[in-house]
Amino acid sequence: MHEVQIMELALRKNDPNYSWLAGLDKCIKKELGLDNDNGMLNRNVGFDRNILHLPALWKRYHHQLEHGGWMAGGSGSFWISMIRVATSKRLEVACGKKHDGYDVDSARSAWDEDLIEEQTDSWNENVSMDCAHSGEYCGGAEYWDCFRVL
Repeated sequence: MHEVQIMELALRKNDPNYSWLAGLDKCIKKELGLDNDNGMLNRNVGFDRNILHLPALWKRYHHQLEHGGWMAGGSGSFWISMIRVATSKRLEVACGKKHDGYDVDSARSAWDEDLIEEQTDSWNENVSMDCAHSGEYCGGAEYWDCFRVL
């Protein structure tokens, strides 16, 4: 599972600090061209109809991540690994015993410049060591295959 808001953050070109997650309505407007001025919350049904757009957003973001040519600071595989970790952490919080719903702080990204630099250095070191050890340092082709797609 990969959260579309985290996928959008990884793909965002104009936010080098990666400080905040975009709201789902903002993702829908930007990527799908659908305006949500009135809000999509259907009080009669009891759910946010924005979730109906999640498959289209996921598909669009996934396509961009697979092709990776947009990235300045890393490969698509690197960002796929970052998305996996961040999504897992958000799921742990959401499913935790003390979770009371999302607030302003939950819109903060778990990423900052220092973390991204640290993770990029670690990623590059693993790639380098893997190349030096005929592709067996990290576990062979099976290890790298999991980063080719979300």
